[in-house]
Amino acid sequence: MPTATYRVVIEDPTKFAVQAFFNAISDDSFVRTVTALLNSVGASFNDAHCEFPGDLDPGDPPFEGVRFSLYEDEVVLSVEEMLRVLVEACSVQRVVHPEQREAIDDLLRQRALDYDS
Repeated sequence: MPTATYRVVIEDPTKFAVQAFFNAISDDSFVRTVTALLNSVGASFNDAHCEFPGDLDPGDPPFEGVRFSLYEDEVVLSVEEMLRVLVEACSVQRVVHPEQREAIDDLLRQRALDYDS
């Protein structure tokens, strides 16, 4: 079974942590991770992290949006921007792993997200 080398390519170097996070998600955990992200629950893969304000421990500095980090590189996206990147990653995953297509489509439909069906 082929694997996606890159799900997301972001030309803006300041957003490399976002690209690294989405590309670090294993194929086996893709649907589970998308489900978590759509429920505002963060995830980590190797050194690539995604977190939401609700993931913070008491005393952590607050932020608005969705924070991605890779080592010391950190960027915060709006929820809308994160969802655009998530849909892009889903579009690639649906092609590379057609066995996940139905589950991905169901998740995106539940959130009424625009995607190529």
